[in-house]
Amino acid sequence: MISFSHVYKTFRGEVHALRDVSFTIPKGDFVFLTGHSGAGKTTLFNLLAGFDRATSGHVMVANYNLADLRDDMVPYFRRKVGVVFQDFKLLNNRTVQENIALPLEIAGASSIMIHEKSNQMLSSLGIADKANNYPDELSGGEKQRVAIGRALIAQPDVIIADEPTGNLDPHLSREVMNVFLKFNALGTTVFIATHDQNLVKDMQKRVVRLSKGELADEASA
Repeated sequence: MISFSHVYKTFRGEVHALRDVSFTIPKGDFVFLTGHSGAGKTTLFNLLAGFDRATSGHVMVANYNLADLRDDMVPYFRRKVGVVFQDFKLLNNRTVQENIALPLEIAGASSIMIHEKSNQMLSSLGIADKANNYPDELSGGEKQRVAIGRALIAQPDVIIADEPTGNLDPHLSREVMNVFLKFNALGTTVFIATHDQNLVKDMQKRVVRLSKGELADEASA
């Protein structure tokens, strides 16, 4: 489902943000990406999400070879991979339900399907009562649930999240993780970048660690 094979990402001045990184994540796995600041987590996340391209090596996600991903194929790739950002990136002029439904709207789904699926997602996330609220009326945990719902509404094969609990207290962090666990149990592959070692220890899932752009040790429950 996710495969990095001898991946390098080199910036100007021969600075290797990633150096010979190789790992595989099977379909349906739940994996954390960890590492100190500057370890290369953001670079790896951007390659995984298709926001950037590797300098060399191969990146496969949801059966797409990202090195050969043509511009006209990007929308199809986006339907397979949901992305959750640390700062939510919600649209403040749209309601919670409209934010969650946005990927379906972009994909050209019918209004009936959009209504049904967004209502189902709101219920699954436990925020059905917030459907008509706007983002600035929500708590941090509620905003993160909306961001997760938007990433999941099109039923992607893979969901990747960049520090999804970085702005949350421990209680809300656990609530957000429970949402990821719920969809992982339904078969969605989950890959989460985090610096929260307490959260990683508590979750007892496989861990991919980076150190100075290289793959360090791995651990699993």
